[in-house]
Amino acid sequence: MAQREINFRAWDDCEKKMVVPTEEELGYWLDNQNKGIKEFYMVLMQFTGLLDKNGKEIYEGDILERDIHGRGVVKWNEVGWVCYAKKDEQNYGNLIGATFLSGVIGNVYENSELVGKN
Repeated sequence: MAQREINFRAWDDCEKKMVVPTEEELGYWLDNQNKGIKEFYMVLMQFTGLLDKNGKEIYEGDILERDIHGRGVVKWNEVGWVCYAKKDEQNYGNLIGATFLSGVIGNVYENSELVGKN
């Protein structure tokens, strides 16, 4: 079985931009998180190991355009990576292991208007 690459990106809330943390920054952040110290200016997002239909990496916090279900946000829960969408005022989740007919259209930090208050 092939191993998936473990990558992260981070939203820098001070600079209001997406960054790729260095190994040193990532180690510092994870070490502090394990100690219960929260870094409020940086939000870490993990690569899911999945690609959209265009070959773009799908990260936690990405917004996906999905066939009949509309838009959804990628999150982790107890069963794995899930895409949560809001339809008819009900939140529901689907595992995102399937091939998507569309793809990543943004993320919740730079494009929150794409999903409203989901």
